[in-house]
This record gives sequence, structure tokens and C-alpha cells, in this order.
Amino acid sequence: MKPSTRRRALLASAGLVTGPRISADPIAWKVFGSLTYEPLLFPVNGRASGLLVERLRATEAKTGARFDIELTDWQRALALAKAGAGGLIGASFTEERATWLDYSAPIYHDDLHLVVKASSRLKFRQLSDLRGLRIGMTRGTTGGAAFDEALARGEFQVLRDWNSAERLRALLAGRLDAAVIGNGRLGIERALGRAPDLKARLGEVRQLQPPLLRDALHLAFPKTLKAGALLQRFNAALTALPQPK
Repeated sequence: MKPSTRRRALLASAGLVTGPRISADPIAWKVFGSLTYEPLLFPVNGRASGLLVERLRATEAKTGARFDIELTDWQRALALAKAGAGGLIGASFTEERATWLDYSAPIYHDDLHLVVKASSRLKFRQLSDLRGLRIGMTRGTTGGAAFDEALARGEFQVLRDWNSAERLRALLAGRLDAAVIGNGRLGIERALGRAPDLKARLGEVRQLQPPLLRDALHLAFPKTLKAGALLQRFNAALTALPQPK
């Protein structure tokens, strides 16, 4: 068995490969994204939808590439990409990921806000305001380099979950002091609207200003897939697209 074939078989047996083998000049580039990132990424009748998908599709004619987008939980998407099974859509930049990922120019900038109970007296002006708090975030996401460094020093606690509705439920139940939610007020409304028990509770939470992080989201591929030429064409195509509102 050839080394490349053996590696493919090992990835498949681990559940980390779906679809055809990706080459340096593929018919379609496999890309993974989050299932629960409305309005940027979400499934509709089993198909990937959302603003990031629309922008990716809008570049296909100019890049000559086709993207096969699969939405899953974000932690699994990261694992699939790290195993070389495809790229990522909606990836934030981190120093660790830059050791194994090649990034596009930013596709979209998402403001991540801290959300608290309406009755909370918490104010956010700097990271030291979060000292001693329990903060909810999606698995595999970052609050920025300074946030991650403060977390490593133990200045606050981060509790990870799979989706924003689960996070807001924990906040309202008192298990969290703050929840990190993307996409501003719309992100909060979408998260509460997905859960029948939360729909009527929008008035019980409030969003703190300023944002915790203005997060640049990218298309990214493992360096092993040698997608540099594709990313150059993608970046050029992005410049021709209207800026998202």
C-alpha cells in the first residue's frame, strides 16, 4: 500500500475523511464549518447556508474552484482539518493554528460580545474586569490573544459548550456569569429563538459594550494540502465582492 493510500485509510477508519481525495488541483475543495453559527453558517434542509457560504460561492466563478461545504460541530471541523481532510470556513486566526493552516484574507468581521443577565452589574472595559468570572464559549474558539493569555494565567474560568442556545440557558440558570455570543443582537435573538424554552426570555439578557473581540473570519487550509495558489485567487476574488453589511 502506498503511503498516501495508507494515510487515507487510517483517516477513514477514524471517521475523519469523507468524499473524494483532495489533490493540489481538485475538482472540489472540501471545506468544514460550524453547524451553529447563524446567520453566518447554518444548515437548511441539509445544505450549508449563511453569509459565509454565500461569499464563498460568489468567488467560485472567478477562482475556477468549487467548494464542497460540510457543516458539523466546530471541534470536529478542526479535527478534520488538522487530519488533512479539508479546509475550514469561518476560522479565526491564532498563532497555534498558523503553524498548520494557510489563511485567506478576512471574509467577514464578527463582533464577539459578552452577554450577561439584565440584572447583572458587570461592566466591561478591560480584561481585568473579568477576573474570577465563569465565562461560556464555544469549543475550539478564541477570545483573542490577550484573552487566551489571561485565561492561561487563571484570571477567569472558561466553560466550553457546543452552541449559543446552551450557553444562554446556562447563563440564565446562574451557571455562568457571562456568555460570549457572536453577531451582535441578531446572534442573541437567533440563539434564543432556536430553543422553545428560551424564546420569551430576550428581555432577561443584555449585551455589554465594547465587544470582547472584533474577530476576523477566514477560509483556511492545512499546509499539507498546498492550497496557496487557490487562496491567492480567492483573495483576488474577494476584493470584487461588495462588503457585507
